[in-house]
Amino acid sequence: MAGLPASGISAVTVTLTVPTPAAAGSISVFPSGTTWSGAATITFTAASTQQNTVTAELGGDGAVSVRNNTAVALHLVADVVGYYTVGPAVSGGYQPVPLQRLFDTRAAGSQPVADRATVTVPVAGRGTVPASNVSAGMVNLTVLSPTVSGSVSVFPAGTLGDASTTVSFIAGQTEQSMLPAQLGSDGAFSVRNNTRVALQLVIDIGGYYVAGSPPAPGGYVPEARDRVFDSRNYDPDGGWFTAGQLRTVPTLGTPLYYDDGFSTPHWGLRAAAILLTVVSPSRAGSISVLAGDRDFDGKATVSFPAGRTVQRLVTVRIPPEGTIRIRNNTSVTLSVIADIEGYFAGVQNRLHVADIATVDPLEVAADVSCTSASFCMAVAGSGSDGLGRAFRYDGSSWSAEFHSYAAQTAVSCASPTFCVGVSQQSVSTYDGTRWSAAVVVAPGENLISVSCASASFCVTVSQYHGRAYVFDGTGWDTGTVLNTQAETSAVSCPTASFCMAWADGWYQWNGSHWSGTAIDAGSGHVSVSCVSATFCQYVTFEYSAVWNGTSWLSTRAPVNHDFVSISCPAAYACIVNDELQPSGWDGTEWSMPIIRIRQPLYIHVSCPTVDFCMVIDRKNGYRLDS
Repeated sequence: MAGLPASGISAVTVTLTVPTPAAAGSISVFPSGTTWSGAATITFTAASTQQNTVTAELGGDGAVSVRNNTAVALHLVADVVGYYTVGPAVSGGYQPVPLQRLFDTRAAGSQPVADRATVTVPVAGRGTVPASNVSAGMVNLTVLSPTVSGSVSVFPAGTLGDASTTVSFIAGQTEQSMLPAQLGSDGAFSVRNNTRVALQLVIDIGGYYVAGSPPAPGGYVPEARDRVFDSRNYDPDGGWFTAGQLRTVPTLGTPLYYDDGFSTPHWGLRAAAILLTVVSPSRAGSISVLAGDRDFDGKATVSFPAGRTVQRLVTVRIPPEGTIRIRNNTSVTLSVIADIEGYFAGVQNRLHVADIATVDPLEVAADVSCTSASFCMAVAGSGSDGLGRAFRYDGSSWSAEFHSYAAQTAVSCASPTFCVGVSQQSVSTYDGTRWSAAVVVAPGENLISVSCASASFCVTVSQYHGRAYVFDGTGWDTGTVLNTQAETSAVSCPTASFCMAWADGWYQWNGSHWSGTAIDAGSGHVSVSCVSATFCQYVTFEYSAVWNGTSWLSTRAPVNHDFVSISCPAAYACIVNDELQPSGWDGTEWSMPIIRIRQPLYIHVSCPTVDFCMVIDRKNGYRLDS
């Protein structure tokens, strides 16, 4: 099948749809080459379209069997939305097991679940499920022919859960839903009957997730329910969820200043398990859910009849901007709720906010450069005396301001004892104790960017007229014209023999001279960071690209972001700031934001290693540690 590996798959997640069957019945899905156990995967009534998203174990031939348990022929639609690879039981990994019944109120000695009662269902240690180190069980929950409409809630045993429902049903119709049931510390989950009558419940398990933080992309982490969308609350930007509307929904929930205490990560979210609820629609129809970077393709994700609340658990890929899209495919306004139940990890979040400290009480910090987690230099515009101001970070706090003379616009430090700062036509140098007086190196120009590979090699470039000036350890040259028509500029020098400079076109330094061509005029702000002659990354408004040593290759940047500053300590790790929030590069794509910034505008970042970054806004310094 297109998009799936030819081998090495243990299970697939499939949305199964039975469109308007002619008679009531059921279908069963089980590994190819095995014997049907008698359990039903989807149960349905006549003329009512039924769906269930299931995780199905594959047989030895890489296939599943689907059995029609009904007395009539059926139409069936199967959409694969993801797969699990064969492998050892590592944290976050999925391990399919032979289908096993965990709970059945019809069994001898059992009884229906009473009105408002809660039952506990052990999972760990049952059958082939390990006795410990299990975070969730993949269970198929069946409510058998309830006499009234209602719902049940599923939550970790030993917790109170929340007031939300997990599976809704209508009177007289058997309802089934496959879902990852998060376990409590005792290896069990609870089911609460929210209905005013006793219910007959059947619960089967087909696999489990290994507990712990995933060591590799693709691992699953269950979490407390996180509501990211509720169209019953009027959205000032999007209004009500009207007919035909395609709504973009952030998956990060409430904006945070700190990332502790929030279960959904800000970095490396590959996909999410989302419980979708359509509340009592006035007409039959469907909604479609897709990744935030995809347009509507005509396929329905959840179908529903008129007047019936329907809930389905779906798996949705999360793109770099961290959004999903939900489309109302009906001719009426709908009430739709989306709750994240868990997520599938991408590259893990290496960085978190370890500390926030005031850098500049005057709120005009302009740039920052760090050489390690124990040394950073921030510069700011001039004070009342007309001299630039600097702030030094020692690993725990920022110093009081001290004079930096010309170091007001940009700064680059090669070591704690050597920094260069620039503004307008002048430069100043830091020697580990103090900044030198301003030295004019670019008469009539406006120096806007500087990069130092060492104490004996730096380059600064002017904002206009495209001039580059080289420092050789003792003095500055008279400048080289890169592009006299340039309106923007930036530079990054990982070594003395390679620099990449932007002056409305890309220009390279090879250790002795510059080469390049003007390609664009007036393109707006550009920021560039180079690790070596074979890796640079640059960003601008809604666009980023990687230099591979020969050419620039476009990468898919998060949309609607006006990037201000980028820092790459390695080819697989870059941090970029826009005017509100930093995002991370994992070597393949940009993640959604890591944190949100309190003081937007004038945000800059410096990452001397993959384990430490300093982000500054107009006032604060945000220390990011791994």
